[in-house]
Amino acid sequence: MFVRKFQIALLLVLSLLLAVSAFAQTSETGAIVGKVTQNGTGLPGVTIEVRSPALQGVRTDVTDAQGNFRFSLLPPGDYSMNASLSGFNTVKQSNIRVGLGRVVTLDVTMAAAVSETITVTGAAPVVDVTSAASGANITAQTMQTLPIARNFVAAAQVAPGTGGDAVGTTVYGSSGAENEYVIDGLNTTNVSHGLQGKRLNVEFIQETEVITGGQQAEYGRMTGGIINAVTKSGSNEFHGDAFGYKAGGSLLSNPKYQGSLPATSTTVGDISQQYDFGANLGGYILKDRLWFFGAYDRVQETDQSIRIGTPLVVPGFSVPVGGSVPTSLTRDLYAGKVSFALTANHQFNASILGDPSKTAGAQFGIA
Repeated sequence: MFVRKFQIALLLVLSLLLAVSAFAQTSETGAIVGKVTQNGTGLPGVTIEVRSPALQGVRTDVTDAQGNFRFSLLPPGDYSMNASLSGFNTVKQSNIRVGLGRVVTLDVTMAAAVSETITVTGAAPVVDVTSAASGANITAQTMQTLPIARNFVAAAQVAPGTGGDAVGTTVYGSSGAENEYVIDGLNTTNVSHGLQGKRLNVEFIQETEVITGGQQAEYGRMTGGIINAVTKSGSNEFHGDAFGYKAGGSLLSNPKYQGSLPATSTTVGDISQQYDFGANLGGYILKDRLWFFGAYDRVQETDQSIRIGTPLVVPGFSVPVGGSVPTSLTRDLYAGKVSFALTANHQFNASILGDPSKTAGAQFGIA
């Protein structure tokens, strides 16, 4: 009886996961395709294996009658490939970079066995010849290295054809309110204004794909670009980070105002201070089967809005000439993911992320 109830509960959980995954139709993976040849002729029956720290277990495929193979739904990361067939040299290739939403094409040449193994040392091609989409892929390391905002949307600045306006990132003339924002395959675009609907710290991001043109059929309902991010996952090794940042405050010079101002004028100069600290941890519950990742980031911002000119009076506040109105903003950013490899070719990801915020103080004149 207990076994029967357990089977029913398991089926319900899997059905729920499948139902949730139906909403995540956009790409959060990449692929490797290729052909194995001998003297220019396709070689069937070759066993191809791919491995990666980002992949649970080993993925295996066998070439078809024309020598073709394909590995789809691969998490972004660095891969190694092994091709073997009885009577032929084993071919190994490493440093195969699989990007988010990208397809890597490999040409593998095998010959009758003379030596035991042939190791290919050249890097795999980085151009996706199967897609007409334009844009850029930005890894977590790149985002943390460049002097950009600590927000995955800031990665769009790296892609050609992008700019900025008062509300966000512009793509080839479209306004900042015409983009689509995707996290872990889910559309998180703000439904009322078309802006970024969910904030996410760069420490939580594995890779961000910025598509500025030639979008595929799974994207729509926008005239700008797509900013597609995938969060980090666990692995067969435990890994984590603790981080802390401070900006503004004593690092800023005091504002100086020169000349006279009309008696009716009001000038605003924001003195801002920001603290940003948190930690993340990823690892395994069952090796090659069940992984986890969790992260938390607390952001505190304090603004002092300096007023010069006519005293400003609002209900509850009376700001004299040269006075200031403090405003504080606190964000609690968090993310979590559980990755379960049901089989070698079937993986389920359950993600949770949030960005609750609290603002205290004056609600005027603060950007």
